[in-house]
Amino acid sequence: MSATRFAPHLPLPTLAFVPGRAGSKRPVDGWLKVDARTLSPDQWRENEAWLYGVDLWNSGFLWEAHEAWESIWRIPNDAEQADFLRGMIQCAAAGLKLAIGNASSARSLSTAGLERISGVRSQTDGRYMGLALSTFADALRVRIARESDSRDPLPSLSLA
Repeated sequence: MSATRFAPHLPLPTLAFVPGRAGSKRPVDGWLKVDARTLSPDQWRENEAWLYGVDLWNSGFLWEAHEAWESIWRIPNDAEQADFLRGMIQCAAAGLKLAIGNASSARSLSTAGLERISGVRSQTDGRYMGLALSTFADALRVRIARESDSRDPLPSLSLA
């Protein structure tokens, strides 16, 4: 996958961790070195943990993206941002469930995640933290419905 990097100064892992997959090893504690701090949603361009999570997602590192976003979900600007981040974390978990062949859990997690995401007040252009909410939600729903091919990537996250 070749997507625009939003935090190019942070290295991508060499192997993705997929819980339950034989030979997949969880990264050692301390691997995530991001500046996790409370920033308002309109400061998304300065939110290193958010941007790195997007890079990780776009490169197929879903568990790692989940971890990056969790670092700021614990210290959100407000309840709405917490819901948005939790929704993105659930969407990453849905992708992991697809990767291990658990389509039922993937559907459940993606539904819960997208429900949280749909509850945020987007800006006038339909974006929140740079992400086009309905475009992402529609693309993820389509991908989750095509559960049969776990190699088919999740939709890329494009920020603007």
